[in-house]
Amino acid sequence: MARTARIKRNGKGITNYHLMSRANDRRFLFEGGKVKDKIIDSLRRAAEFSGVRPRAYTTLDNHFHIVVTVDRTQGPVPEEEVVRRVGVLHGEKAALRLGRRWQHLREKGLEKQVEEELGSYRRRMNDISEFIKTFKEHVNVWYKRSRKYCGTLWSGRFTSTIIQDGRYLETCKRYVIYNPIRAGLVSRAADYRWSWCESPEEAGPVPSGWVPEMRGLSPGVWKWTLAGPVPSGWVPEMRGLSPGVSQEFDLRWRGRWLICQSTTSSRDKTFIG
Repeated sequence: MARTARIKRNGKGITNYHLMSRANDRRFLFEGGKVKDKIIDSLRRAAEFSGVRPRAYTTLDNHFHIVVTVDRTQGPVPEEEVVRRVGVLHGEKAALRLGRRWQHLREKGLEKQVEEELGSYRRRMNDISEFIKTFKEHVNVWYKRSRKYCGTLWSGRFTSTIIQDGRYLETCKRYVIYNPIRAGLVSRAADYRWSWCESPEEAGPVPSGWVPEMRGLSPGVWKWTLAGPVPSGWVPEMRGLSPGVSQEFDLRWRGRWLICQSTTSSRDKTFIG
């Protein structure tokens, strides 16, 4: 029986995706910081090679979640950029070897072969399926070599969902980095080392009146102190919260949403723009 075709944008356009994949048989194959560090490193390398933009991700002991944006509005990737991306994925030596190979082929008058190989690399870029394939293969090779592991590492196909911009995208990013809390690993999303969400500078402008507080924070976490009233247009999400929310908060910005610690209560309060 033929498997269901994946729903994705193949023509020109910009598309957001929520991606998820599990370890084989849902086993806890990714336990330990070293494995998770490698998964995140491979994710970053594969994303840059593929030309996709990570928006948020989290890696747990038996699965991962990624939110990415794929931009298919640009033309073919230039040859120099292809070589650079190969260096990001496989190392500078691999990029040098590839550049020398193509130069050698051109000297022998084999321009057509160079174009065919260049085309094969370009087809792996700006495509969600090729990105996940590259990412998983990068993890797979390292894991089996370092752990002497035999067998299948991943469980079936990855799942993908197209996400609209705006509140839909921000809600999905929030869902992804809240996964460690739901798994009972941490009590605050900012305390989990192996999740990330794009910074305020990447996500958009910071509202006026906010002051950054960078002291004692983990990498990838941005803390902001709001000295005045909550900016107009920002609405508190009141589920499970006590009435009478103070106007002074310690704010940790993860993308376009905030976890707010009230000055009068130890409970977390969430604001969404």
